[in-house]
Amino acid sequence: NFSIKSRTCGVKCYVGDEIVQPPIQLDYGRVGLEVRQSLDPFSANVFISHVPQLRAEWSGREKYNGTPFGGVDYSPDETCLWITLTRKGDKFTWTYAYDAYIPGEECESEFDIDLGFDPVEVVIDISETVYVGLAVSSEVYSGPNSSCEYTEAHFESIEFVCEG
Repeated sequence: NFSIKSRTCGVKCYVGDEIVQPPIQLDYGRVGLEVRQSLDPFSANVFISHVPQLRAEWSGREKYNGTPFGGVDYSPDETCLWITLTRKGDKFTWTYAYDAYIPGEECESEFDIDLGFDPVEVVIDISETVYVGLAVSSEVYSGPNSSCEYTEAHFESIEFVCEG
């Protein structure tokens, strides 16, 4: 059993060597927390993330080679997301909250902020030993003005608590 908390921020979007900042609407990659059975792409997993300036999302597989699940909550104009992911046995629960972020300013938010979204829960058939990671991905780049080729992210206030 454990809980991991972090403030994740996608702060730079690269197209080639050029940094592109909003208001240009490009798809950032995902920034978030992930728990996996193994490094096999079809392993049981849960990935709680956000696409800066667009949405919070969750995805995963409840068992090896199982049907993927997922969902989203839209909230444009936000660059950062607080994520809490908790495991108790095979039950995973997560909450998340947006807060304002101004590049270059220190993080002043606390984990007891109003989350604004109800907790989401899923039961996953997964072993006791798992991989836990801070994840950043990039969207498939399909040419200028479509998406970032690379996303740079910051993970702030990371807290990992083992229970039991």
